[in-house]
Amino acid sequence: AEHEAGVTAIGLAPDGLTIAIGTENGVIGCLDVPTHQYRTLLRSHTDTINAVAVDTHRGEYCTVSSDGTIRGWDIASHAQLFELAAPGEVIQCCAYHPDRHDLACGFDQGRVRIFDIAETALLQEHKQHRQGVLQVLYLPSGKLLFSLGVDGNLCVYEVAHTYLPIKYLSTAIHHHPGCIAAAPNSSLLATVSRSDASPMASILLFHGSTLEAIRRIESTAPGFTNLLFSQDGSQLLATTADRRLLTYAVGN
Repeated sequence: AEHEAGVTAIGLAPDGLTIAIGTENGVIGCLDVPTHQYRTLLRSHTDTINAVAVDTHRGEYCTVSSDGTIRGWDIASHAQLFELAAPGEVIQCCAYHPDRHDLACGFDQGRVRIFDIAETALLQEHKQHRQGVLQVLYLPSGKLLFSLGVDGNLCVYEVAHTYLPIKYLSTAIHHHPGCIAAAPNSSLLATVSRSDASPMASILLFHGSTLEAIRRIESTAPGFTNLLFSQDGSQLLATTADRRLLTYAVGN
């Protein structure tokens, strides 16, 4: 059998009819000796998995890794469906479009790439951030894509116009962990921020359509690690850097 990478381990079945083979790229397979038929049993990343995204419409999920690969898996069988490679790069985050079979990924050098999964092709690539991309997020409506960078900028892309960057929203979180969340009805966008008046983190709320800042929520938290809207969009849940769970009423 011909392998994608060097063989690192082999094991022979007691009857001598099957050979298990492990390779450098994290693949385990079985070779049927009489027929010379090779079957892949398991694939894996070879470095840290940085993010996972789920596409419930198509029954698949995606993992991105520091090994420079993006891998799609079947939810039911966990068999690998696709693999995209970016040798020498670190993929930090990923998100599926809510309707289209598009996958957005953020990289450690500030690039955002959008892939057409059905065609396993690159749709668009943008470098709007000076440093790594912390998070990518689609509005549930599917109209906009957001990318949040270590540089403190939140970039907005219009999906219908070939993911054209249309706006920057400054969060003032330079070199601090940040995160973003969207209300289920796309009416609100929340992101972590910091004001000059306080050393503590705050939360900025933007209108989902106009992208105008409509409210700042001050807090006693040194930072936030995750944001999540409730199902009806009336509450915003936030986990803090000092291990607390906070809840804010934000309307709907």
